[in-house]
Amino acid sequence: MYSRFYQKKTKQKRRILIGLNFTVALLLPAILFLQGCSPKEPRLPDPLPEQVIPFSAMVEIMTDCFLAEGAVKQRQIQHKNAIKHTNAFYNFIFEKHGVDYNSYKMSLEFYHAYPAEAEKMYTLVLENLSKREAAINNSMAGNQ
Repeated sequence: MYSRFYQKKTKQKRRILIGLNFTVALLLPAILFLQGCSPKEPRLPDPLPEQVIPFSAMVEIMTDCFLAEGAVKQRQIQHKNAIKHTNAFYNFIFEKHGVDYNSYKMSLEFYHAYPAEAEKMYTLVLENLSKREAAINNSMAGNQ
């Protein structure tokens, strides 16, 4: 009796193992195939299109834009005046860097089509802002 029970359990285990092996044998190649077909991260074209602002210049422009927006928010200017002041800051920034709003917007959209490059850009902007903040804090500490 024990022998029949043991044989029955052993047969059930074999069926389960064969079923698992069959499932793994079907799923593993399918998973590997699908992973191989996943889209690759797009790369920037080597010569950038002529109308696109270069990467390093975009980092500087974006750093200045974030500073301008921070200045407007810091002053807590009323809504109507905030838009006017923000536009004045942006016009000054674009004039300083020799670009216009349309080329800036188009370049920003271009870089956002390449997520890895956009992430690098924002990382560099944050580093620039952190450096400027540290410089201001150091100069204020020196004045006290």
